[in-house]
Amino acid sequence: MPAFCKVNSVVRMRALTANGHDNITWYNYLDENMKPVDNIIQGMKRRFEDYEAAKVTQVLQFYDNKTNEMLSEFR
Repeated sequence: MPAFCKVNSVVRMRALTANGHDNITWYNYLDENMKPVDNIIQGMKRRFEDYEAAKVTQVLQFYDNKTNEMLSEFR
């Protein structure tokens, strides 16, 4: 079983990077789907800060993966 899924994950994160770098999309871990959305977002944000691309990221956007509604944005 995969750790995350483009279809079944509850939250999608978009990392908008500086020019010349590819934007990044992450999905929450499936075993976190039952947690409150705010907890999922904080966990994803915390893990992303350790990721090398965080240095060139300008904006993090979090979306409801089912409705495409933006949940929060961090600059």
